[in-house]
Amino acid sequence: MTGLIVIGIGLFKNNVFNAVPSTRFYGVLTLGGFGLGVPLVLFAIHEHFAADWALRRFLIVDGLANYWSGFLVGLGWVGLTMLACRHVRHLGAFAAVGRLSLTNYLFQSVLFTAIFYGHGLGLFARVQRAGQLAVAVGVAAFEIVTSVLGRGTSR
Repeated sequence: MTGLIVIGIGLFKNNVFNAVPSTRFYGVLTLGGFGLGVPLVLFAIHEHFAADWALRRFLIVDGLANYWSGFLVGLGWVGLTMLACRHVRHLGAFAAVGRLSLTNYLFQSVLFTAIFYGHGLGLFARVQRAGQLAVAVGVAAFEIVTSVLGRGTSR
């Protein structure tokens, strides 16, 4: 984690998160991140299934592939987000979510533990993928609306 923090600080110091570098830079970051990361994560998923989720195999091979693919895909998302900030006009709702990111993170943590852990509804491993997606989209929509409303009252 320390290495990722140092990389994040380096990106911040070089104004990567402020949409300062060229559009070409963000295009390369997006295509490189997704182009290398997505095949690597697909490889890791394939290997997980092929090895029947063996822990030793995961710790030695698949976990590393998962780790680096997540890092690369994360860089792809940074590039895509910065391109959107440059070229899409109405991103105010998402900016409001970003300004309340800690609040939204804490809300999600409390809500999802209440839904999925045993001290709440205990639905862990009982909700199918479509239901998980519906919950995630519903929570994201709720957070966008409340973040925009919260932005108006905090000023």
